[in-house]
Amino acid sequence: MTSTGSADERLNAFIGDLTAKGFLPDPADIWAKALRAVPRHAFVPARAWTASGPIDRDERPDEWWDAVYSDTPIITQADDGASDPTTGRGEPTSSLSALSGVLYNFGHLDLDQGHRVLEIGTGTGYSAALTTQIIGEGGAVVSVEIDAELTAVAEKNLAAALPGLKPAPTLIVGDGTGGYPTDAPYDRVHATCSVQSIPSAWLTQTRPGGRIVTPYGRWFGYGLVAQVDVLPDGTGVGRFPGTSGYMPLRSQRPADDHPAEWDAPGARVTRTVVNPRTIAYAPASADLVITHLAPGIAARRADDSLWLLDGHDPGCWAIAVSAEHEDVFEVRQHGDRDLWDEVADAYFRWQSLGRPVLDRLGLTVNEDGERLWLDRPENVIV
Repeated sequence: MTSTGSADERLNAFIGDLTAKGFLPDPADIWAKALRAVPRHAFVPARAWTASGPIDRDERPDEWWDAVYSDTPIITQADDGASDPTTGRGEPTSSLSALSGVLYNFGHLDLDQGHRVLEIGTGTGYSAALTTQIIGEGGAVVSVEIDAELTAVAEKNLAAALPGLKPAPTLIVGDGTGGYPTDAPYDRVHATCSVQSIPSAWLTQTRPGGRIVTPYGRWFGYGLVAQVDVLPDGTGVGRFPGTSGYMPLRSQRPADDHPAEWDAPGARVTRTVVNPRTIAYAPASADLVITHLAPGIAARRADDSLWLLDGHDPGCWAIAVSAEHEDVFEVRQHGDRDLWDEVADAYFRWQSLGRPVLDRLGLTVNEDGERLWLDRPENVIV
């Protein structure tokens, strides 16, 4: 059992470490105050999973407290609640993200007093609580979560950690793809899950001059942060200030039941002189261009191969092995698309543009979809 005093000491030491490393957004003193007002341990379940293994507050309290106040993600749900997350098996589907990553995304959101904020993905309720502290009593937070059980847990966490919080976040059970039009317009839309494309509802529910910040493009690469500002005509224009690896919005998950096997019947066997590792471990800017020029493709990186999967068609996949044989690499492709060819073409398109770094790429979003551009909105790549 940890006393309130030692819990406070851990919290303050953690905030001090994050501050020293420059992780707190500006103004840092306001964010430090918010972090102290929202104790992270109040949003961590008694049993969960970390990269170091399971944590259990009752059986191994020291390990639990160490995990809570370290900069590490804590998995709180697996397989949409169908699996026990403490086993380390199953697909993580909800977590308390590493705090440095949470603060990084908040830094691009640029919250202010009185803002009305739409949050997509309530999770444990921790981000909603932090947001409420920053925007103050004149603001409002609406947080949409597709999982009713997670919403119920978040509601309990918020009530226990911050009794009498004003304004209390409004928690909505629903698909975040549609936002929450009832309380629109919003000054900020903040997603705690990754999208492949920014839902049009987020644009229409953001007031002109407002901003959308969301993890983006997780299928092919590690994932990015998209920061999109909304213009008076409802168009969103933005940039990608950095990387951010988050779980996907449930309605934008890729299909994951591909029967991809090296010896699968019907696979087309081809050979390439391009080393698959060149594409598999290309910079984030290349991943972004590939995401747009070869849409709908998810990548899985193994030590000896690159697996490409059509996120909408389980029968469409490709496997490119990284073991060279007679100066070539073997590729097997299956389904209606030649995924390897599409990805390789997109990669060399990025090369032909001069291998632009991430901060040269931008995004325009409107009712017609998304356009990726280089340096300025008029210079459209796709």
